[in-house]
Amino acid sequence: MKTRLTEAFALAHRIVSAPMAFAAGGRLAAAVSHAGGLGLMPT
Repeated sequence: MKTRLTEAFALAHRIVSAPMAFAAGGRLAAAVSHAGGLGLMPT
């Protein structure tokens, strides 16, 4: 399904992972990104 979000970020899926620094680190963000979603990392 195409939405403004998927088109703006060139996403395959409408999945956005919130930053969870102490719970998952960069591995979760990388996995979500590799699966076609938007994986975010904390700053």
